Amino acid sequence: MEAVVAAAVEQGDAIESHALEIKSDVDPTTKPGAAKIARFILGAANRLPADAAGKFEGYAYLMLGVAEGEATGIDMFDTKHLEDRMRRFLDPDSPPRWDVHWLPVDGRGKAVCVISVAPPLEGDPLQVCHGDFQGEGNRSNLLEDGRVYYREKGSTRAARSGEVKALVRRAGRTLPAVDIRIESVGGELRRHVDEEVNQVFDLLFEQHVTDLRKGRAGTDEGLDDRLTRLRDAAYDEWMDNLDDLAAAAWPGVQFRIENTAGTYLEDIELHLMFPPTAVGVAKAYPDDLSMKKLIPTLYERRDYDANSITNWAANQNWMMPPLPAVSHPSYPLVWGNDDDGLVLTVSGMDLRPDSSWTNDNDDLVIVVNESVESIDVDWQLTAKGHHKSYTGTLTLPVKKASVRDALATTVFRRHTD
Repeated sequence: MEAVVAAAVEQGDAIESHALEIKSDVDPTTKPGAAKIARFILGAANRLPADAAGKFEGYAYLMLGVAEGEATGIDMFDTKHLEDRMRRFLDPDSPPRWDVHWLPVDGRGKAVCVISVAPPLEGDPLQVCHGDFQGEGNRSNLLEDGRVYYREKGSTRAARSGEVKALVRRAGRTLPAVDIRIESVGGELRRHVDEEVNQVFDLLFEQHVTDLRKGRAGTDEGLDDRLTRLRDAAYDEWMDNLDDLAAAAWPGVQFRIENTAGTYLEDIELHLMFPPTAVGVAKAYPDDLSMKKLIPTLYERRDYDANSITNWAANQNWMMPPLPAVSHPSYPLVWGNDDDGLVLTVSGMDLRPDSSWTNDNDDLVIVVNESVESIDVDWQLTAKGHHKSYTGTLTLPVKKASVRDALATTVFRRHTD
């Protein structure tokens, strides 16, 4: 909206269209101002979906406190009072979908008031004015009970017969049904076994200490204190880098989006929203990982013998055959972690009737940092031409994953080549 306000200040009335009107002298707290707003809402709601879709994703905006050269803003008011005034003019059973937004004006203590009207949809009823207002000599504020108002470029006027007929046809049409199925089809969500995380680290550290003490004669004064500090630093690295181990060892997750209806879905955007305990990690491969990356403090020493840890792992029966070659992802799934949790987004795709799409199995791994057997994942889908969102929830199982197996299938595996 800020960009639209800036453009309106630059261009003035020339920017007005069926989707945008700017006013610097309308006071929403007065009867004439409220009537002007009601007239705009009625006209904007009485647009055809195909016409509306060409601007602002179908929305229409009335901006108050804006003129060419300056956004002066207006005094902020209680929007509930405006809602009360609108009830006089709007259909009480199926009113237009509208809202009020405020954009502060720097240093003025005022704000630009933006009245937004939602995109019209096929099946929306014809919006008829339900009250009178004489306009006090200004026909742009005139409202007549029973009149149909229509929004065209730069103005709102009484609808003509052909426009009324088109709106009646709009009311008789409905959007095709949408039936979407979203499911997990590969690469379970996993969590580390808590007690094993510490057990394996203790074993690794003990093996490291054994190597360190080899060849040392007598007592090394202060060694125990140094080992304590070394252990603390190494443990922090181990905990920080467990996700890297998971990325290399665990399978990538796959989700299938299926259009099970006879509706062509164009330019879909799907969001999968995970709880904060779920973290996405880019899928990696065994050759991407080493003990030096997992615990640098222990394994970046110049005198470190890589064969030592490998031979020790073999004695622990942790060795496994080499992995086959795996191709890298070919589809760029967009995802990211934030404070609210992992979010996966698929966008810009079309789905034909009775068709599906599945992401590659080497996009990402999902680590669940909580001792649970399942998590709920909310999803939201939108598609071009459908001015509404479709939502649902997936319940996904969470599998326990062995740290020993993860090491065996990564850093200890390739030494058998």
